[in-house]
Amino acid sequence: MTAGKRIKAFRQLRGWSLDEMARRTKVQRMTLWRVENDVQQSTDNVTQSVAKALGLSMPEFWSGYLSTPAEGDEKGKKGVG
Repeated sequence: MTAGKRIKAFRQLRGWSLDEMARRTKVQRMTLWRVENDVQQSTDNVTQSVAKALGLSMPEFWSGYLSTPAEGDEKGKKGVG
């Protein structure tokens, strides 16, 4: 799965809009859209900003385990895919 597809999947699992992700990461909305749709490759800086906003380390971001906050636990994990 590409960085863009992972970013989009994590964003959607959190229920964040593209505007919300842009606000949290300080990455331009259009850049995020291009990355999510594989029009543009993600840079290390973008991927790190997204991981940080999600509360994930880079290994967690790339691990293949998508997480969402568990009820009452913002950093809890619930496996999806």
